[in-house]
Amino acid sequence: MEQDIEDGVDVKSVSLSFALEPYDDPIAKPSFSTMEQGIVITTSSGNEGPQVGILRNGIPWVLTVVADTIDRWFVGIMTLGNGMTIIGWSIFRGNLLLQKLSLVYDKNLETCNSSASLSKAQYGIIICNVGNIDNQIKSLVAM
Repeated sequence: MEQDIEDGVDVKSVSLSFALEPYDDPIAKPSFSTMEQGIVITTSSGNEGPQVGILRNGIPWVLTVVADTIDRWFVGIMTLGNGMTIIGWSIFRGNLLLQKLSLVYDKNLETCNSSASLSKAQYGIIICNVGNIDNQIKSLVAM
């Protein structure tokens, strides 16, 4: 970020965030001196969904950006080992060739909301069922 100051940058976008206190956050310290020079720093809020209200980045001198949805979907094509092709929607627009990955469905992991549990899961494509966001919001409001 020191180079940004020398280059006369007005806005710096940093698409990273860390769940750390500002004194331990590798973005917080350099962004503070950059902010003191009048440069606006934007960072991501993190990707800790699917729960509502999770924010990983709490640096007070940066502009934290969050998106709850994206405005586009891409066709996703998955071909299984038996030749069956499944066409659906994805937010990944690139081409990716993965070979010999198992489809993993585990009722205990179905909401995919525990990184500790997911880290112990069988390696493969994990099938998640996060449900409807409106229902998640309603259940939070009811609590």
